[in-house]
Amino acid sequence: MSIQNLFEQDAEAFKVADTSLSSVSALGRKAKSLEKEIEEQEALLKSIKEQYRKLTEETIPEAMTELGMKKFTMDDGSEVSIKPFNSASISGTQRALRSVRRTFASSGKSLTRSNMHVYASRA
Repeated sequence: MSIQNLFEQDAEAFKVADTSLSSVSALGRKAKSLEKEIEEQEALLKSIKEQYRKLTEETIPEAMTELGMKKFTMDDGSEVSIKPFNSASISGTQRALRSVRRTFASSGKSLTRSNMHVYASRA
């Protein structure tokens, strides 16, 4: 048996039928289609969540405040009330992280072995 015959036998073993390639191609197209649909649904969900947030955090409390209401009970028995709401975020996350790393580097301590506690009080 020559080496050429061995190569030809190996090549025959790796041949894929056109129908197999077509089915794999179809699966790839289906995956792309589903990926696009997921992105669209996530965008829709994000929009709905924003509408819900605006309604529950802005519109309803403003309407209740205008009427002098602090709480009310709905027909289904659920209670709606105005409660203090605080929110905070760190802008420039990368900048803040660099600052923390510089602070730890200058102190000679390791960031991965240290705990950082942040205490906040209402002003």
